[in-house]
Amino acid sequence: MKVLALACLLPATALAAPTYTVEGELGAQKLVVQDGALAQRWGSDEGLIGVQQQADLDGDGTPDALVYTSCGGNGCATDYHLATVRGGKLVVTPIDSTEGEVRLKQVEGRWQLEVDQPGGQKVYVFADGKAALFATDTKRVLATVAEVKGVAPYTTDSPPRSFQADVDLDGKPETITCTIWERWGSLLCTLPTPSGPQTLSTGCDRFGALATTTNGRRDFVCNEDKIVRFDGKAYNEPR
Repeated sequence: MKVLALACLLPATALAAPTYTVEGELGAQKLVVQDGALAQRWGSDEGLIGVQQQADLDGDGTPDALVYTSCGGNGCATDYHLATVRGGKLVVTPIDSTEGEVRLKQVEGRWQLEVDQPGGQKVYVFADGKAALFATDTKRVLATVAEVKGVAPYTTDSPPRSFQADVDLDGKPETITCTIWERWGSLLCTLPTPSGPQTLSTGCDRFGALATTTNGRRDFVCNEDKIVRFDGKAYNEPR
């Protein structure tokens, strides 16, 4: 009888917390959440699914997961989703899409997601099984005297784009021509230098001439604020 009484005082076994994994081959992958004895699955039209991090993101005491989907190759953006279990059901909601970096971090004990975009950074916070936009940090955009822009990745039959600027400061404008790398939608621009034309694989979807000069030649800008300068012999890579 004493043994039975002690046994009754032991705490009940806690229910297993949900765990998030991925199963299947590339192109047919599924997100799997194991919640006790129940396994639920979620699929995407994208070819690749991954779990970036599992944690109690919204602070409700139940683990969630930051999930990403992608085409599985370069040249396409990555989509991010919040996966959680609500009322015993797996719920996956989209957060954002980017070709840049994302960082999941805790600030004052609260999880937030930083998403890098071409125009700046977005910050999301989590509550009630959802992600909400918390802040936007916009990058400075350098003004140009002339510029061209690229196109979306995998756009076919994109003609070269060109603009004019006085590169060597002789009072006569030169023509800068940029072709489009269709796989990325980025620009490959040819600049005149004293030793001949120089082609830069910019990795940018905006390229233009600035009002400033360095070493006697025009400065250029890549995207919003990466500057291309002449070092006396050639133009440097955007930085």
